Amino acid sequence: MAPFERYCDCEGCSLDAPNPRGKCWQSRLEWNLHRQAIQTRTSAPNSSVIPLPSNATADEEDRLGELFARITVEDQPNPPVHSQGLAYSSHPTSYVPTIADLAQSFNTICANATASSPPPQLAAESPTTVGPSCLPPPLSASSTGPSGPSHARYNILDSHRMRSPEMTRERNVTTRRALDAFSALEARTHALNTSLAVPSSGNIGEMEKELEELWSCWRGITRQTPSINARRSEVKALLEACQERIASERRNHPVERPTDPLPYDCGHHFDIPASRAHPLAQIIMFLGIVLNVILHVRREVSDFFLRALAVVLPSTLAAALERFQITAQTTTYAACPTCHFVYPPTVCPASGASTYPGCCSNRRHPDSDVCRTVLVDGTSKKPLRPYVVQDLKDYVSGLLSQTENVRHIKASNNKAKIAIRRGEPLPREVGGLPPELRYKAENMYLAAIIPGPNAWDRGIHHSRTALHSDGRVSRSAIAAAVMDLVAARKTSQLASHSSHFFCHVCSCYHQSQRGRHDFETWTRRDVKEMRRHAEQWRDAGSRRERDQLFKANGVRWSELWRLPYWDPTRQLVVDPMHCLYEGLVPYHFRDVLGLTSANANETIDIPPAFDFDFDEVDASVNASLPEKERLSDKEAKQVVGIHRLLTQAVEGQEPVELEKTFRDLCSKLTRKNLKPLKFVADSLRLPTEPGKPSKRMLADALLLWRRAMPLNSSGKERRKVATPEVLERIRAVISETDSPSWLASVPKNFGDAAAGTLKAHEWRILCTVYLPLALISLWGDGSSMVSADSATWLKQVLDHTMMLVSAVTVVSARVMTQRRAAAYRTYIASWVRDLKELHPTATDRTNNHVAFHIYDFLVLFGPVYSWWCFPFERLIGYLQRLPQNHKFAELEGTLLRTFVQASKLRRWLGRGDCPAVLQEVKRMFHKAYSTANFSKAPQYEDLDFEADTSRPSRRYQTLPSDLLPLLSSTEIAGTTLLARYKHCGTIFARTSTHVGNSLIHYYPHAGATLPEFAVIRYIYASNGVVRFAVQ
Repeated sequence: MAPFERYCDCEGCSLDAPNPRGKCWQSRLEWNLHRQAIQTRTSAPNSSVIPLPSNATADEEDRLGELFARITVEDQPNPPVHSQGLAYSSHPTSYVPTIADLAQSFNTICANATASSPPPQLAAESPTTVGPSCLPPPLSASSTGPSGPSHARYNILDSHRMRSPEMTRERNVTTRRALDAFSALEARTHALNTSLAVPSSGNIGEMEKELEELWSCWRGITRQTPSINARRSEVKALLEACQERIASERRNHPVERPTDPLPYDCGHHFDIPASRAHPLAQIIMFLGIVLNVILHVRREVSDFFLRALAVVLPSTLAAALERFQITAQTTTYAACPTCHFVYPPTVCPASGASTYPGCCSNRRHPDSDVCRTVLVDGTSKKPLRPYVVQDLKDYVSGLLSQTENVRHIKASNNKAKIAIRRGEPLPREVGGLPPELRYKAENMYLAAIIPGPNAWDRGIHHSRTALHSDGRVSRSAIAAAVMDLVAARKTSQLASHSSHFFCHVCSCYHQSQRGRHDFETWTRRDVKEMRRHAEQWRDAGSRRERDQLFKANGVRWSELWRLPYWDPTRQLVVDPMHCLYEGLVPYHFRDVLGLTSANANETIDIPPAFDFDFDEVDASVNASLPEKERLSDKEAKQVVGIHRLLTQAVEGQEPVELEKTFRDLCSKLTRKNLKPLKFVADSLRLPTEPGKPSKRMLADALLLWRRAMPLNSSGKERRKVATPEVLERIRAVISETDSPSWLASVPKNFGDAAAGTLKAHEWRILCTVYLPLALISLWGDGSSMVSADSATWLKQVLDHTMMLVSAVTVVSARVMTQRRAAAYRTYIASWVRDLKELHPTATDRTNNHVAFHIYDFLVLFGPVYSWWCFPFERLIGYLQRLPQNHKFAELEGTLLRTFVQASKLRRWLGRGDCPAVLQEVKRMFHKAYSTANFSKAPQYEDLDFEADTSRPSRRYQTLPSDLLPLLSSTEIAGTTLLARYKHCGTIFARTSTHVGNSLIHYYPHAGATLPEFAVIRYIYASNGVVRFAVQ
């Protein structure tokens, strides 16, 4: 039984309850008493109260109330929303039946209820839905009789007496109100669809709120009748269509919320129109694109090639690029030619045209005048100095469109989390991809310092990736900025490396501190303080104030400070390529040791043994002397020569060596003229024999004076390391050493000017391979020396050199541990400590100091192969070799678009869904034009092969006789000889194929502790297993 609940909106109940339906009566007894009280107050002549049967149930009362409501609202043009009381009155235009008629109708309802199953009980109505009153409205005194225009209406009532309960509910006021509500929802939905004709980012949010309100109203109508259910379905279909349309517009106008990822549609990376073309058309389009993008043939030539075959494919290069979806997506900014301030374009939504400000409005300093430099061309309205930037979201989505990349990124992220959790150095794949994949052209991004999408805090939601069709959110950040010292300080707006703020990692200050090697006492700079200094410089009110702040702090404001995580002490990397391979290594071997042909052939400048204030020839006094006593110009120069001979250091320590040196000095003095000798002797007041002295007598007197003076200088003697013999030995080692094919060659005329400027990788190979072999053979144990003193000194020079060699060898390792990183720093400290002790003329340089901090980045980022500058330098060389039109303001954009198009073409060829016909030409394409992998030099890319163990390298009739004892009888039949084999990136070859690739260092058995040297005699495959036969 449903709970009892009746509403009354009479005058008294309306005052007591704010509900529009009136007061709610929940007690049947109180409800009957209240109804009788109203009947008593009714005094109209034609009014009476409906006599309800004493045994009437709540359902019967409800059905009687519905009957009364149907009678009162039928044929009325505007049915009332609420009933107006318990009593009812006649209407001037309608007939209201008598009480007898209503009683008879009620008896009929009761009879039908007992003859059939009772109708389901009515659920309690929602507070938002107003139902009819339980009793009819009051009758008016002007009610007419059964005759008149309403007589037909009474017949309608009679016909309704036999209707089913479902038909009764259809005629209920609640049903009509529900239908009216659905009509109102339909009208509002149509209005919302109309407003979608001109969508924008601002009004889409309001439309979404309106749609949510409409759905709430739709769900609030809970009445269930056939007509209502039909209207509910119709309105639902309208709302769903509107919702779909709003969602489509939202994708075009993404929501700007500070926390949600930036949406990006990646469909163009997966839907390649060229994949649906005919295979012949695919081949021809591919060749036309290769002509322009890879071979850099002019666009007109590519267009001619495609137009000649226009029967099966597009007739222009632009159309073919669109078919392959390799068009570069870029944004062109306008840069000021004077102050270099950058202005983004304003894109017209209708035409897509970009417009820029006419003049620069930037102030370089707060107290400076506005720049007002013209930014655009007066005719074309294009920027005079364009700044073209590659779309970051398009690059990341393209990177994630390849299955191999996504798998490596997920795996490397897991490895990095484990390493951080354990406190270990990060693996070399910390950047997401291993170096052999990271530095491929299709995986590299030509970045620009420009305000871009918030790719870290908000991230980018890619609609699809290679492994997730429903999309994924990627977050990108700057992990490290790698460049040389000069570029690093300009990019970060820190003081120059030649200033007193020479280090950006530690707090060492002043140039006099660059030679320090007590790294244990150094402290890292406070990044919060650096950020505060940068903000002070940015907020300064004048240029003078900014200059004072920069002089005091060494920090300016940089765009990188806008990144909340930016920390130059950890992210502004000291690049080992520039610091070591192009810094310390050439400085030590070329400048300190002087290993060049010019230094080797130069006579050593021995410092004087002492300083003495000799009397010089006065030109005016000499001119006044008689001709016999006057010194000629030649003789005046000989006076200076005699002074130099007298102060020259005496070589040797033994008496025999000293006497030989003094005899040579006397011989040199006697070769001078008499007048210069006499002038020097007289100026020194040396005693001579009376009469005219001879040259021999004067030379002996000067020699006697020299013996009384210091023999050698009290300071450090400058010794010469580079000699012609040393250079010849180095060149012989370079020429005669057998090296692997994967080791780059170096100039065999090392030290000559004709060898040119050596590159970083050449210095690395010289430092770690050839120079140690040559110098150890010259100055190491067992080598012959001129004297014991020279041998001791050269041994110290060799040990000092090997400290640098050891540091470079350790830092170049492909696997880095905490122990190796500490060893590197120890070697560098030893080299810096002894540098000026062994080589007094050496100077302290900034590279000497920042080389210590490579240790910090080895611990942070792992092996240098992951973050050194070699790949980027090769990329710069690749861009410099691209053909371009040398037109100013077009050069940068041409290079960027050409590089991006070639990268996208290579990426598309590397995908698994590339058409089968192009998969066939993929290998030939890579072999002809390389793989554009900047992790290694281009001349060594052709060495990337895997040995084919299914075919022999040569058709032998029989196996070599010296190999047969190593094979069993069952292995002989299935053994295949190989010329070379590649394992873990290293190429091995037999000695008859390549001597350098056959030299190995191996352990003879599993329990061996010391490795042995050998050469590979044979490489053979037996039952799918490759083995080496060594000797």
